[in-house]
Amino acid sequence: MPRPMRRKVADQVLIQLIEADVDIGFALLDEAKAYRLSGQSDFSSHALQQAKDIVVDIERRLQELGDSESVPFLPRSRTPQRNRSSEVRNTLILVPC
Repeated sequence: MPRPMRRKVADQVLIQLIEADVDIGFALLDEAKAYRLSGQSDFSSHALQQAKDIVVDIERRLQELGDSESVPFLPRSRTPQRNRSSEVRNTLILVPC
């Protein structure tokens, strides 16, 4: 009995970490854009690389979750059979601003 409860708590923590990563990823994209507009391309590139690293973290955590728990993080227009990693990457488009 303790095992399913432990898994549920672990899933809840993973979901919270994914949510935080999504927020951080978009904040980094905003930061990259601001740096680029101010002419600080080195800082912009660094922020973009950090955002890409966040996407890798999100993908890894989504793989640890079951399909039913990961669905809310996938684009709604996609079918469930698609590759989960590419869907996350397409959701957070990491291109220079």
